[in-house]
Amino acid sequence: MTFFLAGIIKGVRELGMPVITMGVPGVILSPAEAASLLLVPSFATDLWQFLDHRDAGKAMARF
Repeated sequence: MTFFLAGIIKGVRELGMPVITMGVPGVILSPAEAASLLLVPSFATDLWQFLDHRDAGKAMARF
């Protein structure tokens, strides 16, 4: 539910997902555990946004 809410807020307010999702799990888990839960979803959404960009191919060739 936290990731769903964070995704909505990210789309509406343009805040980063890790900023929002570290708060709720950070209360229950240690900060290291909460951050480890964010690795895959953060990477997946960043990759999706990158590949959705019209110049993604040019950026990949450049780097």
